[in-house]
Amino acid sequence: GRTGVIRVEGASPEAVHLCLHLIYAGTTTLESPKPVVLLGALDIAHRWQVGHVVAMLEKELVRLVGVDTVLEFFEVAVLKDLSSLRSACKAFAAAQPRQKGGELQSKLAEIQSSLASAGHGPPASKRARRSL
Repeated sequence: GRTGVIRVEGASPEAVHLCLHLIYAGTTTLESPKPVVLLGALDIAHRWQVGHVVAMLEKELVRLVGVDTVLEFFEVAVLKDLSSLRSACKAFAAAQPRQKGGELQSKLAEIQSSLASAGHGPPASKRARRSL
């Protein structure tokens, strides 16, 4: 067989390895990949339109939503139209004590608003596409 090199711009070797492992094996041997590696693999899977890998990574990110990750995860969820992750971030913010929860909810609204005004995120209406 032939061997080649595929360059994946803007991605760490760990993220590429994880994404390829999920594509071909459907599982990973990594115990608990760091959120930054999961986000990198998600970016690659989304870019390459590998839906089943996007779904696996989204599910894992939902599990990791916390104080240190909620804002970054929410931005990714809005940009990539990941409804489960977006909902998990909103639920996490709503479940926080009054002041902290209010601050987080405000920041989530700001992120969504700024991305929407910049033309990022899901389209206003999704239309069925057909091939010609």
